[in-house]
Amino acid sequence: MTVWMMVTADKYELPLAVAESCGELADILGVTRSAISHALEGSSYRKSIGRNVNRKYVKVKVEEEDLV
Repeated sequence: MTVWMMVTADKYELPLAVAESCGELADILGVTRSAISHALEGSSYRKSIGRNVNRKYVKVKVEEEDLV
């Protein structure tokens, strides 16, 4: 299972929003899926467009046995 999260843009990366898919996270945050996927590709894109610089997205693979 993969968990999609928007986290704080500091060294702690505390979760601000959590979802089971990119689309679900996009709906929660009111952004497009492409905004999230582009932000995941690297900070150079985020800096070049000058928006969403304070938003950081991560994808985390979670093993099913870890959920029990």
